[in-house]
Amino acid sequence: MQDKHSRKGLQEMVQKRKKYLKYLRRTDWDSYCLVLSKLGLRDVPEYKAPDYKSKATTKAKSKKSKSKGKGKGKKRKMKA
Repeated sequence: MQDKHSRKGLQEMVQKRKKYLKYLRRTDWDSYCLVLSKLGLRDVPEYKAPDYKSKATTKAKSKKSKSKGKGKGKKRKMKA
C-alpha cells in the first residue's frame, strides 16, 4: 500500500505527462502518435465532467416558470 505522499507524487507525474502529451498533440501529430505507441497508451479525448450548477439553475428556472402560469400564490399590488 502506498502512503499519501507517494500517491500524490505519482498523480503529479501523471498530470505533467498528460499536459506534455496534450501540447505534443497540438503541435506535432506524428511525434505524438510515436510517443503513444512507444508508451503503450491509447488516444482518449479529454473527459469533460458534467456541469451540475447549470442543471440546478435550469431546474429552478423551470419550476418558477411553471408556478407563474398556474396563478397560485399572493398577488402583489404595484406601488403608485
